[in-house]
Amino acid sequence: MVEAIQQGIIPRQFEIFAGLDVDKSRMAVTFTDHEQLLKSLQMPYSSEHLLHYLGKHFADRKIALAYEVGTNRLWPV
Repeated sequence: MVEAIQQGIIPRQFEIFAGLDVDKSRMAVTFTDHEQLLKSLQMPYSSEHLLHYLGKHFADRKIALAYEVGTNRLWPV
């Protein structure tokens, strides 16, 4: 289930944190938990790819996504 949070997060309520750096053709995603870097990868610019990866690797975990805000304002569709 995907749940949008309108205000700040409380880190201890999440197990995994994902930082997204998005451009027109790809996105770089870095996953970490409270103690270590888990994985950094690049994937095609697509929310479907991202959601598939999250479901496959972190299906039972509560994840906080942080999106890089820049002048492009791109979001995978």
